[in-house]
This record gives sequence, C-alpha cells and structure tokens, in this order.
Amino acid sequence: MKRLAIFSGIYLAISVVIAFMFRDDMWLKLQSTVHKSRNFAEAMVEVGYLFAAALFLIFALYGVAELKRRAVDIGWAMLALILFQPAFTLFKTTMPAIVPFFADPFFAELDKALHFGTDPWVFAHKLDAWFDVQLLMEFYLTGWAIPAFFLPIVMAATDRDSARVNRTLIVFMFAWVGIGNVLALAGLSAGPVYYDRLLGTDRYPEMMAMLEAKGIFASSIGETQEMLWQFYTDGAQALGSGISAFPSVHVAVATAVALYMYERHPVLAIPGGLFWAAVMILSVYTGYHYAIDGYVSTLLVGALWAILVRKENRQAVLTPATV
Repeated sequence: MKRLAIFSGIYLAISVVIAFMFRDDMWLKLQSTVHKSRNFAEAMVEVGYLFAAALFLIFALYGVAELKRRAVDIGWAMLALILFQPAFTLFKTTMPAIVPFFADPFFAELDKALHFGTDPWVFAHKLDAWFDVQLLMEFYLTGWAIPAFFLPIVMAATDRDSARVNRTLIVFMFAWVGIGNVLALAGLSAGPVYYDRLLGTDRYPEMMAMLEAKGIFASSIGETQEMLWQFYTDGAQALGSGISAFPSVHVAVATAVALYMYERHPVLAIPGGLFWAAVMILSVYTGYHYAIDGYVSTLLVGALWAILVRKENRQAVLTPATV
C-alpha cells in the first residue's frame, strides 16, 4: 500500500504538470480540485471508521502485531486514494486539450457493425422487460463507486494474501490509468449521449428520446451527464469531471473487482459477475458508452490478470521448495 501511495503522489504531480502545459488558468481550476479533494479526504476518514470493527476483530484473532500492520496499510491506502482521485480527474479533464475528440464516428459505426446493423443501446433498452433498470440507475453511480474507490482499503483491512493484493492493485491501477488515461487519449471519444452535441449531427435522436421518455435525463444520471458537459464546455475542473468513452473505466474497474471477488472465494464469482454485467449493460443503456468500450476494457483487464496469474504460477513452479 505504501508503493500505491507513492505511485499516486507521482501520478498527481505528472497530472498537474500536464494540465499546466495544455490548459489556461490552472491555478484557479486547481483551487476547486483541492477543495473537492479535501471533501474526499474527509469522506475517506469517515469510511475509516467503518473499518474499526474489522480492526478490532483482527486484534482479537491475530494480536497487536497484525493490528498495527493493518492500521498502517489502511492509512497508506487512504492516502493513496486521496491523491489518486484528483490526479485521475485532472488528467481526464485535460485530455481534450491535448487531443480533441475525434473517434466517435468510428466507434459508433463499429458498434453498429458488431451488433448486426443495430446500435447496441436498442438491445440494452429491451431489457426493461426482464428487470427494472430504473432501480439500477443509482447503482451505476453510487453502487459502482464504493468498490471503485475503496477496494484498496478493503484489501488493506481484510486480505492477508500479499501476492493477491499486489496483483489486484496492478490490475486496479491499470483499469484506472492504463484504460482511463492512456488508451482513452489514444481513442478519445465522448460517447453516444454527447455525440450529436459534440459533432452537430443527428445520429442518436431515437436514443435521446428514449432516455427522455424513461426519465433518465431527470435522474441523477442525467444530471451528472449535463454537469459533465457543462464542465467540458466551460473548461472547468472538479473532482469527477471529464468526459471520455473509449475504453470504459466503469467496466474496467468492474472487471477488476469481479476478478478479485472470484479470487477471494469462488462463490463470490456470482455476485462479481452480476456486478460486471450490470455495469456493462447500464453503461450502454444510459448512453454513456458504446458497447465496444466495455468489450475492450473487459478483454484488456482480463488479459492482464491472466498474464499476472500465469507468471506467478510459473515462478512458483521454478522456485525450488525450501525444506
């Protein structure tokens, strides 16, 4: 966890430098980000109280030494996330200043071609007949955010398998930085819900009408989408600002979380898989993402996880057992 905190600090410094290189009035914009970071830090402290019971249990089961180690690890994890989220937001919000949105037409047509000539949002909205998607709207924001933000803290408090923790942290950071910054910059796109406003076209009128009819625009999802667009047009900065579709950070993180749940216990593969599926479907249903965004994120995160597991297994075979 200490290395995660160091990485997050370096990541924040790089994000600040890049923002000053490509954007104007960054001192004023950073003041807003710092204010939001303080709020996030306070939220982290409040979450820390939730782990008090877990720490007490650790003390009861394993003694003072284990309790000290866990407390230190949780502290490092909290510091890492306090530094990491502003860094990610700052870099993400800066991306259109580095490379303008250019890839939406390509991904829109690729999405349609991959789904037999039909935009995938059409299939997503047909799922209304199977379950109440409206009940899952808040889940896409708040339900996803809990593991997305706090998984390192959960591992610091509960997981004694250092190899699994290190592997998961690598996959987790790749989902955020590799997917959400590096690859997002290489294929910068805004997503279906912003397509027509961005390009001045009439590509998704049916989808927009459907979202309006189903009350999505009046929900917290719609309010967030409008807020993000306003931040983009104003060039403003806040924790959580920034628009990018390909690849999907939501799905990438959900994949990392699902894989970790599977590793903790095979039974957890079921809720982990459902978590991934819900995020994948809702990312398309809400217009945030092209389906290809989630497909690529899932494949890349899954591939990295498989490579790391295979590498560890090979090293275990090659390392002679000690007597």
